[in-house]
Amino acid sequence: MSSKASSEFETIRNALQSEIETNDNLAEFIIKVNELHKYLIDISPGLSSHEKEKYGIDITNLVQQIADKERLKEQVKPKIFQFKGKERTSDDTRTPAGDVPVIEEEMLHNEITTGADIVLREPNCSFLDLSRCKVSSGPNPAHPTKAGSLTFHRIADTVINLQELPFQTGSIFISECQDSVVVFNVPTDGHLQVRLHNLRNCKLLISSQHPQTVIMEGCEKCCFHSSTQPNIVIRDFSNINLENDNTSTATSCQFLDFDLLNLDTAAIRERYIHD
Repeated sequence: MSSKASSEFETIRNALQSEIETNDNLAEFIIKVNELHKYLIDISPGLSSHEKEKYGIDITNLVQQIADKERLKEQVKPKIFQFKGKERTSDDTRTPAGDVPVIEEEMLHNEITTGADIVLREPNCSFLDLSRCKVSSGPNPAHPTKAGSLTFHRIADTVINLQELPFQTGSIFISECQDSVVVFNVPTDGHLQVRLHNLRNCKLLISSQHPQTVIMEGCEKCCFHSSTQPNIVIRDFSNINLENDNTSTATSCQFLDFDLLNLDTAAIRERYIHD
């Protein structure tokens, strides 16, 4: 079975990769990648450990390929926001629309923004090196951008509360994040790719009115709010057996009740973020 199943998977994968390269129906590709991952779960009992790991990486690469193409389609280069200088206090307010953030072409590795209030206004942004910050949604435009991409990298003790996203379709990538709270609503008529890489001890509320896949890798001791369990489909690529980890016994994440505090950013920070 292994040889036949492997051949079929590779045929589907190659065809999908070719479609992504030559066509622009990105929303349809997201659905097809999810279907391919479901197929991989179905055939996994007959695959070797090496094949399971290899094909899991293939699917991750397809997701990244779609995200990259979305970015090129919009012809917008994501802005990277990072603050220079001394640590900020929690009384300071920093907004990407103003002149306080420094927009860098490359990631800086030795500067950390501490205690800032950041308002998200741009549909294509990367936020780096945040500690004890609050990131919240700006005013929702009447006609949000069709596509966008948000990246959060090296985040600690921070509340990300994005109840209104500035785009309908796109990707959210969070990596190297610990001891933080993440809240966002999936647009009703949109499609999101959500990837979580190396999160530790984080609380997440990803609210969606339709099934939403969340791709995880290298995450530990994270919990999703139990109210989201009916529509959140977790694909844990750290799980070499490729089992669906929507269970309360998964080591990388659980679905648990925790107080949402009326989604008030300041209250969430006071309750869950420890100085």
